[in-house]
Amino acid sequence: MKQKLLPKLDLKQKNTYNTLKANSLKVLSLSTNEMIQYFREYAQYNPSFGFVSNQESDADAFLQYDTSQPSLYDEIIKQLSFYDYDPELIDSLFSEIDSNGYFKKDYASLKSENKVSQAQFDAHLSLLRNCEPYGCFAFSLKDCLQLQCLHSDSIKKDLAYQLCEHLEDAALRRFDKIADILQVNEDEIVEAFHFIQTLNPKPASSYSTLSTYLSAEFIIEVNQQTIDIKMTEDDFHLELNEFESENKEYQAFMKKQLSEARQMMAAYEKRKLTLMMIMKAICEIQKDFFLTHKPLVHCTLEMVAKKTGLHISTVSRAISQKSCEFEHQYYPLKYFFVSGGSCSHTKKEIKEAILEILKNEKKDHPYSDMKIKKELEKKGIVIARRTVAKYREQLYLFNSSQRKNNKIHQKTTG
Repeated sequence: MKQKLLPKLDLKQKNTYNTLKANSLKVLSLSTNEMIQYFREYAQYNPSFGFVSNQESDADAFLQYDTSQPSLYDEIIKQLSFYDYDPELIDSLFSEIDSNGYFKKDYASLKSENKVSQAQFDAHLSLLRNCEPYGCFAFSLKDCLQLQCLHSDSIKKDLAYQLCEHLEDAALRRFDKIADILQVNEDEIVEAFHFIQTLNPKPASSYSTLSTYLSAEFIIEVNQQTIDIKMTEDDFHLELNEFESENKEYQAFMKKQLSEARQMMAAYEKRKLTLMMIMKAICEIQKDFFLTHKPLVHCTLEMVAKKTGLHISTVSRAISQKSCEFEHQYYPLKYFFVSGGSCSHTKKEIKEAILEILKNEKKDHPYSDMKIKKELEKKGIVIARRTVAKYREQLYLFNSSQRKNNKIHQKTTG
């Protein structure tokens, strides 16, 4: 009889990539002061990771550590402490939200990337979506607002939840049309809409504010029409601690701890490299501001991402809570990102212009975000397509395909 050799496949899930990615994103998004706090905490957890302060006295740093505002991650983990959960799956899901608390990928993509059962994935997702601040870990603006409605004690929450299905009509004040659809009084629709306006469309944004006191990551100097960028020296240094033992179990444990410590140090070095790349790109785009004190020019996340080869979301995370010092003044890095070349248009003016453009579009051929961008340019407003989408969402307006499918442009009376 002819024998057949059948391979025995032993599939094992490896979460090293997710852990590395989560560490890198977290360290990158923290301010210098928050990063110091984070490293202090981690050094207490991992004996192989050494955090050494270069200051003669550590009292100021201790006070700063004790009074700083907790991060969103810390708040979520604190609330999950009462539950039995998979830390790696939670970290993986957490790494996929943006600074506003929204998932950057759809449900199917998240599920496919995390090799766990459907029940386990849904259970962990449900845990996160039931944590405060409510509305985080949503897949869309509608989803975010409906999550907040579900957790509200207001008597208007049920109608407000239904109204979230008609956000664009509500934004354009088509309350009579919505009242007909939902079979309720128009005044009730208005009250529910006012309730929705009290909700937070960016529930995680409050955790992205500047630190209590500003600590610049860069010092910008001009020497003979040349822009010099210097990264400020840290008041600490990191080191690896290795331990020897004849106990095999202890050796295996410390080997794992040492590996994790190396990953953390790699995340720190990657943070410095990434920030320097972004700062150089900013200085190149805004060179006239630094050299001759001219007004800031048009600069977007897309432009910096293209120059650095980084993803837009990475640039967005990196500039959060970071600043530079120039001529004895501190500037948040976000200051250098300008939607229009002359800074002459406020957010309110841009939003009003977007509303005016959409009111005049054809009902069968609604404008895409790129088309809105081009129409705005005719009005002298130069912003990126991504910025158009952001302002459109803040106005509770759907994208072009959703507007067409929902037939929101039907003529209403009144």
